[in-house]
Amino acid sequence: TPVAEAYWVDFNTGQNPPAGNGTYNDPVLTLAEAVSAVPTGGNVWIRAAGSNTEAMPLRISKAMTIRAYSGAATVGQ
Repeated sequence: TPVAEAYWVDFNTGQNPPAGNGTYNDPVLTLAEAVSAVPTGGNVWIRAAGSNTEAMPLRISKAMTIRAYSGAATVGQ
């Protein structure tokens, strides 16, 4: 998957309130934001190893691929 075509999320940045635009240099802060924004069949990349405590369960109702770019990422509790 070309990295340039990805939608990015980074739990660790603490920047871009309330959210980035989904690029590598300006990622969104939650998986929910990325899932909402990515088109059907799109790609979500978790940019850095880390964790997120966003509310679960996160319901995903469209096809997408979710990958971690720089190590394991934990979503939820």
